[in-house]
Formats: sequence, structure tokens, C-alpha cells
Amino acid sequence: MNTNPETGTLFNRNILIKSKGATAPLLFLTALFLLNATGCSQTQLSSEPGTANTKESTIKPGTKPETPPSVELHATGEIVYKGLEGGFFAFYSDDGKHYYPLNLDEEFKRSGLRVEIRAMLKPMVRTIAMHGTPIEIIDIQLIGRTPPKDDRL
Repeated sequence: MNTNPETGTLFNRNILIKSKGATAPLLFLTALFLLNATGCSQTQLSSEPGTANTKESTIKPGTKPETPPSVELHATGEIVYKGLEGGFFAFYSDDGKHYYPLNLDEEFKRSGLRVEIRAMLKPMVRTIAMHGTPIEIIDIQLIGRTPPKDDRL
């Protein structure tokens, strides 16, 4: 404890030094909050065919951007078990594309099944697996079986 010679009051120098060091993070957090609260608007690039994605439209805060129209997929391929993230089943089409079925029936959860599917692409859906484009299966038909392959990445 020290005494202020002008006022004669007691003060603790360590507390004053510590409180000076705490102001920088507080100022940073305040500035960050104010920047976020000013309502910075987001922009979305145009996805119209034939454009170079130079058109911009403003998305107002609190609103959702338009979702792209659903695209139907018709493909033949193989069900593959992946041991990543606790394990999941993926669909590898014959043209080399990977898909993540969101609603694969239990009877088709077997690695090595050859199937023909009709599904809707769900590219805006985020999954913990992060493997392939998510799809919602509309129809699935068993074509045959192949020997299960190793867990490919």
C-alpha cells in the first residue's frame, strides 16, 4: 500500500497496474461488438448461366439467401462403408462422384452393394461426415453385389 502525497489516500499500486493491462482486451471486444452490431450486409454472387459471377445482390441481415432449385440424380454405383467420423455409408457413382445419402434404408447399409438410385441433390445440407454431396434418396434398387473394397478416402 502506498500513500498519495497530494490527497493522503491509500492505494494499491499492483491493482492499478493490473487494471491498466485489462483495458486493451475490453476495448477490442467493444470494437468487435460495435462492428458486428452495425449490420454489415452480405453479398451473394449471381449464379445465372452465362455470367461471370460479377452481379451482386444484397442479402439483408436476418434473412436467408435463396436456396438453389433441387436437382434430381439418376445414377448407378456402389454403397461403400467409410470408417471416418464414427463410420458412415457413402454412394460412389460409376462416373466417379461421391455422395452422402441422408436417408439410406437399413437394408442397403452393406458395403459392396451395387445399386441404382434416384435422388435429390442437397448441396446446402451440411453433415458431420463432410464426404461427398448430400443426397436424399427417392428410390433405390439393388442390382447386385461386389466384394467389399478397402476403406478408400
